[in-house]
Formats: sequence, structure tokens, C-alpha cells
Amino acid sequence: MAVIGIVSPGSIGSQVACSLMSESNDVIWASEGRSDKTKEFASKLDIGDVGDMSTLVKESDVIISICSHESVEEVAETVANFQFKGIFV
Repeated sequence: MAVIGIVSPGSIGSQVACSLMSESNDVIWASEGRSDKTKEFASKLDIGDVGDMSTLVKESDVIISICSHESVEEVAETVANFQFKGIFV
């Protein structure tokens, strides 16, 4: 069992999270700065909210980023700045 951080559990990310949870993985996310719509998707699936990206990075074995093309580099840079040592997808 792994702890998997989902950067954006919106309409697509929540489906990925659901699939991962069905395989007995712990799935977490960081709600800080996220939209109400994203919070709603995560809440419906009861994805564990760790609050902020720093905590998400510290607690995750794997981080999956499902985000818009415009924010790909920003998300990757943020994760790298927290010195993530796991697998980043």
C-alpha cells in the first residue's frame, strides 16, 4: 500500500483517485488554494486532505499531477522545491 498524493482531484483527478483508493492505497490531496469545485470532488470521495503542498510532498510516496497545460511547470517546480524524493507523475 502506498500513500499517493493527487495534486488536483477535479473531474479527472477524482476518477484517478477513486481507482487508486479501490486498490487499497491511501490517497491524499492539499486543499489550500483550490477551487470550491475541486474541494467538492475530493469531499465526495473522502480523499484525505492534508491542507498544503508541503505536507502533501512530505507524506506522499507517489505524487500524481493532473492539471492544465498552463500549470504543469509550476506544479513540477513546486514539488521539486519541497525536495520530493518519490515518484512524480
